Amino acid sequence: MSIKIYVKYVKNNRDFHTTKLSLPTGNLDSSTSQDVLGLIKVSGEQLGQTVVMITHNEEIAQMAGRIIRLEDGRICGGDAV
Repeated sequence: MSIKIYVKYVKNNRDFHTTKLSLPTGNLDSSTSQDVLGLIKVSGEQLGQTVVMITHNEEIAQMAGRIIRLEDGRICGGDAV
């Protein structure tokens, strides 16, 4: 099992950083997926992080505060939830 998590610190502002996740629940069973998503949500809220997550799962996407959709390699919409 492998989860790719990248944390990027912005050079000019040491207090701001983002976490970028690429298919964090792709190879997990549903119970473990829910645990991972819960940890991501809680840590993002507690640490004040911006979390950028790529997913094909609509249910997971609905957990986000903002969704940007790509279709055929182009941004086809962004919406606040």
